[in-house]
Amino acid sequence: MQLSRWLQGQFEPDWQSLEQLFALAPRPAVQLRNTYHLRDKTLVKRCKSIWLGLPSDTQAVNAFLLMAAQRESENLYKVCVQVQPAQAVETLPASLTVNLLDAERATVASVSAEPADAFIRLPYFRGALSESFEIELTFGKHCHSELFTI
Repeated sequence: MQLSRWLQGQFEPDWQSLEQLFALAPRPAVQLRNTYHLRDKTLVKRCKSIWLGLPSDTQAVNAFLLMAAQRESENLYKVCVQVQPAQAVETLPASLTVNLLDAERATVASVSAEPADAFIRLPYFRGALSESFEIELTFGKHCHSELFTI
């Protein structure tokens, strides 16, 4: 996915607006509170439902991956990554992890959910136009990754 295109209003079909997330959410007020730091109108925000495991598996986790991007200068972008539970539960399962990987797949940042976490968020990071990174979600033996280019 190319984040710089998001700033031009070009989105992949499986990435939906946060408004769509709130409309479908079983607890929209909680998810709205969890995204308060994303209220800046200059941020372009999208979310995607991610399954870690098969939906029929009782150990599977459904989560929303939220991405926000903002152009800071001609070639520099600021990015925020957050994970929220997508089911009717209010917290993420402990040990659900979100990782930021660089172009060589080295871990740059990592955050794991603790008991009672309503969301987890990587620290904001910056990248240059055409720079690539990967976001990886892991839970137990399940892993999902998304490759991005700024």
